[in-house]
Amino acid sequence: MRWILDACTLIYLVKSELFEKFHSLSDNDIHIDTSVYEEAVIEGKNRNCQDAFLVENILKKFKIPVIPVEIKEFYDLFHNPGETSTFILAKEDGVGITSDRRAYNKFYQKKIRVIKLEQFFFQKYTERKLDIQILKEILKKLEDVWAISSKEHLHILSKIRDKEEKI
Repeated sequence: MRWILDACTLIYLVKSELFEKFHSLSDNDIHIDTSVYEEAVIEGKNRNCQDAFLVENILKKFKIPVIPVEIKEFYDLFHNPGETSTFILAKEDGVGITSDRRAYNKFYQKKIRVIKLEQFFFQKYTERKLDIQILKEILKKLEDVWAISSKEHLHILSKIRDKEEKI
């Protein structure tokens, strides 16, 4: 099994300076496809987005494979090449990671393994791979780059509080 990142998740991880933390916590390989690379790096560079250069450097540094995927069959479901390719790779052998609620719902409805970025970090907290203070810092960083809303941030904190109250 492998983690399959969509473009927004990849960009958010880089913008929040959390990619290295994500990578170190990943028990599985991390992959993207050429559509995600095109969106996050090529199109970003064409628009002079500094994040695109950072994403490219991170992908090289961590040797993240960029896998070509034929997206025609499922494109009408998503109307976005990166989300479509993430769906296909997750369907084959992986877990899609997205920060997009609509994409998450489509994956879920199709019974494709999917997780939101904040859920990934919360899961690592429940596995005791992160302490509470680090998780709170991660959530704050994700909120600061608009990867999660304040509502999602508070939802995770309430899950932590509920978990602690049961102990």
